[in-house]
Amino acid sequence: MPRFPLNFIPKLGFQKGSGRRWFGASRDHGERMHAGCDLIARTGTPIYAVAGGFAFYKKKFYQGTYELVVIHPPLIVRYGEIDRELPAGVVMGETVREGQHIANVGCLGMLHFEMYKNTASGELTNLYNKKFDYVEGSKFKRRRDLLDPTPFLERWAAWTDWSQTNAEDWQ
Repeated sequence: MPRFPLNFIPKLGFQKGSGRRWFGASRDHGERMHAGCDLIARTGTPIYAVAGGFAFYKKKFYQGTYELVVIHPPLIVRYGEIDRELPAGVVMGETVREGQHIANVGCLGMLHFEMYKNTASGELTNLYNKKFDYVEGSKFKRRRDLLDPTPFLERWAAWTDWSQTNAEDWQ
């Protein structure tokens, strides 16, 4: 059963109306819409695989951070704004297991979490796409199979076994 990607639920929410961290929030003075949920956490905070799957690729992402794209069949997750270095055992093309430490929060102090249904092909970022199959809006600048991760994150937060976390992980 999938789990939340951090070992705590951030105090600053990721749902609609919580600052500009929520999916669909306006960006760049209305030129684009936020394509993920930002989970606020200290730099270096461990990030865990939400489900089993395989590490697809890692590359530069945004303002000195990186992204790790993991295929969790049938979905794709972009773990964005992470640190350049991955934990030992995370190898591109290799399996990751649910709950495995797969990355650390990067210098921007958040995990940018995006999801895709894996029904389209091509790069996840698509500056010219204005048509989306599963979400309302036209300014996400992402692939057409983009999903709103909010209900998934809320469900996974309810399903996560928080007894396995350390008190110092909570913020």
